[in-house]
Amino acid sequence: MQIGFQVLLLCTVITTPIVAAIRFRTGPARSLSDISSALGPYLLLAIPSALLAQESKPFVEWFLPALAAMVLAIFCKHEKKYRILWWATFVAAIILCVNFLSLDGGDYCRGKQLIQRVNTARTIDLQRQGKEALKNKFAAAAVMPPGPVSKLLNAPVFDEAEIVTFKTEWHSPLTGLFHVKKEKAILWYPGGRMDEASERLELRVLE
Repeated sequence: MQIGFQVLLLCTVITTPIVAAIRFRTGPARSLSDISSALGPYLLLAIPSALLAQESKPFVEWFLPALAAMVLAIFCKHEKKYRILWWATFVAAIILCVNFLSLDGGDYCRGKQLIQRVNTARTIDLQRQGKEALKNKFAAAAVMPPGPVSKLLNAPVFDEAEIVTFKTEWHSPLTGLFHVKKEKAILWYPGGRMDEASERLELRVLE
């Protein structure tokens, strides 16, 4: 529902200035300073967005409305309609940015590279801890059956892993948002000699 609203609002922002430019194209042209004034307020959205600490930042959400405002300023010659549509576009930009921040980090994300790097680093660290703990507890020649590392070590911490995958959805080319799927996983011992199998620990999704 929330992502649908985001897409609908983006599409409205794109189509509105085109329709207005066609319907209200007659009239006196605006000066360059008027056009600049139409774009200036969008810096109030662009600058805070750029300063956000997170890797995934609003961009499309204020940039497309800024382009729409520029098109309105250049081609929509009906002054009253222009003012109404300009304010509507600016308010839409604020809503889009707020809605993006609400979506990002939940079921959706834009900066998937950072999430992938963090998740990979956590997996590598968990495998390293599991390998060291197994080698400290069991002899190198010990043969153990396949199973959760947590049971071999009696350490529930190895059942607290997570596998993160990303799915491109139909709206992704427009919104830049990818669906995030997080699955609980455990560190798994593949079975066999300890000195060999401890090098092949892997994450498995909980059934």
